Amino acid sequence: MGNRCYLMNFEGREEKVITTKRFAEKKLSGSGKHGIGWKEGPARARKTGIPQGQFVSEADIRWAVRKAEDIPPGRHGTFDLPEGHSSVVHMPDGTMARASSVFIKVYRNGKVHAYPLP
Repeated sequence: MGNRCYLMNFEGREEKVITTKRFAEKKLSGSGKHGIGWKEGPARARKTGIPQGQFVSEADIRWAVRKAEDIPPGRHGTFDLPEGHSSVVHMPDGTMARASSVFIKVYRNGKVHAYPLP
């Protein structure tokens, strides 16, 4: 998880830049919210009326962590999922849909929080 420091020339100035290695929060690979083994997604979507995204494969989680490299620590973004992904969204009406994009937040320590979107 080490930080790397380097100098870059930005608008004629030298600036010290610290980059932090990105890593997925543990719950995504387990049974935590939005994770591969999460069982409460359908019930939560019905109860809250809000679609609930879920990762279905480690490959999709690894893809999200790679995309997180494009996001500065402390920021977030949304990206279209690639062809062939397996992420899903549990809908409030009880159906399940294929996800189209993913929300990704990068914490200052490099931890990546992410979930699929309809």
